[in-house]
Amino acid sequence: MNPGSDPDNSDDSSGSGNASSSQSKSGAEKSFADPDDKDFYVEVAGDRIMTLPRRILKESEMIRKLSHFFDTMEEEANNPQGPCGTLDNPFPLPSLGEEIMGAVKNWLQHHAVYYEKWRTITDRELHEDPDNRSDWKGLHTITTPFLNTPLFFELFQTAEFLEMRSLVVACTKYLSFCLSDMTADEIRRVYHVERDLTAEEEEELVQRILHIQVQLPIPSDFEPGRKDQAGKDQAVAAAAAPNV
Repeated sequence: MNPGSDPDNSDDSSGSGNASSSQSKSGAEKSFADPDDKDFYVEVAGDRIMTLPRRILKESEMIRKLSHFFDTMEEEANNPQGPCGTLDNPFPLPSLGEEIMGAVKNWLQHHAVYYEKWRTITDRELHEDPDNRSDWKGLHTITTPFLNTPLFFELFQTAEFLEMRSLVVACTKYLSFCLSDMTADEIRRVYHVERDLTAEEEEELVQRILHIQVQLPIPSDFEPGRKDQAGKDQAVAAAAAPNV
């Protein structure tokens, strides 16, 4: 299960493009949008206008902060265009295209709510039992079809750019899940990662790691006779050992 390995697995619930939800800025019919309207307008690459759920203001730290900044600037300048995120004043995202923002829209519409519920439950379980390491299972069944797309890495980068914590964490967990049973050579082959070390350099690095001597400092409150004396004795021995 590798990110981007199944280009055919992209139906409406896991696809990314939403061309029907966008329009050319120059050809858009001007109708001032109610700031409380459920849609949040963004202008992406190619002067295209797209609508996103207003949930983006909660999910994206970057958009939330900049929208507030733009609104403040416009109020001071008495700008008649209205609040940022309306049709007459869309939020500018010129470096992002329709396809990848379609994937972001898909996440907001179909996955973000479920992820938030899952995260709340999981955080509580981990707080009650720190040894609970099954935190992937809830997210896996919900987001795997959505994340298993050729756009995965671009989506990951977009989530980081927009500061969408929920999507960043989901992508991180999914990537970790995909890499968990792959060898270093398999990772290089599948993700086209070039070797940055020669065979000799790799062998030298391995030997250096094998000969690392851990230096354990002796605590300042060390007192002979305490029940943790055995551990302190080991620390003394390790600190006294010669470096290799």
